[in-house]
Amino acid sequence: MSKTMDNKINLLGNFCMENHISMTELQKLVKDREEKRTSSNEDHFENFKAFENKTIRSGDIKIDFEKKLAYKDKKLLNVHEHEFLILQMLVANQKEVISDIELLDLLRMYHHEVTRESLIVYASRISKMVGTSPIEEKYIRRMQKRGYYWSFSVTKK
Repeated sequence: MSKTMDNKINLLGNFCMENHISMTELQKLVKDREEKRTSSNEDHFENFKAFENKTIRSGDIKIDFEKKLAYKDKKLLNVHEHEFLILQMLVANQKEVISDIELLDLLRMYHHEVTRESLIVYASRISKMVGTSPIEEKYIRRMQKRGYYWSFSVTKK
């Protein structure tokens, strides 16, 4: 076990002792947190599915999810299928952080086996394609160690 992990375990143990939290209570907290995360993932996927036949606008971006086409300033973007899935998940869950694990799970559901490193490359490529909004705000933002989110308002058509 790494020294960092040992330190985290010691800190957690000390915290639990100082606050009189039993192992049973700690296990329940972990279980509740996991259930909440799973529920959130399901909501994100439901939002993703709800966008399948929609056309949206967000700043100077237009995306037709039914035809799988994306435009910036009326210029067609060259978005690959796996990148389009990532884009749809982020747009459908605007301003909510979508974890790397959720995105990897989504890609696997659509038969795209990719690594976390590849995911980072794809997300970066999409982010560069869509660039910034007319007010110079990035559309796609990365929250270190948490995931990605679409930072701009979306309107459905």
